Amino acid sequence: CTAMGNTRLTDEMVDEMVYPDSEYKIFELANALSRNNYGEFVKICNELQSKGFDEIALLSSLANYFKTLYELSLVKGSDKEVAAALGMNEYAVKKNRAQAAKFVKKELFLKYRQIYDAVCGIKSGLLTPTSALHQTVARLFF
Repeated sequence: CTAMGNTRLTDEMVDEMVYPDSEYKIFELANALSRNNYGEFVKICNELQSKGFDEIALLSSLANYFKTLYELSLVKGSDKEVAAALGMNEYAVKKNRAQAAKFVKKELFLKYRQIYDAVCGIKSGLLTPTSALHQTVARLFF
């Protein structure tokens, strides 16, 4: 702590300097969605945005995540075989398949399309990033 003088390192200082991987946060978002936990979902969205994740990045990441979950729900074979075929990490395949199992396949695809449509709405100028995020959250939960 010589660079910081005699200041003691706090949890808040660590949180400000070290941020969990954004992919893990997207995983947590999907977990909150699978439990229909609106409060947790919004909390994680706000946390991501406070760390510089804008609405487009958040929606794009979430759409990609649900697309992956849907695809993994359709693929047959062991985690190792699927990982090799898709060029993914075996552990990631295992965790994503477990996540996908929390949803009905049709629901995975529907959530992907809802999020993807919001991203398209932003890119086409029909929606602002903020309204697209709000609309998507409303569709996902209500």
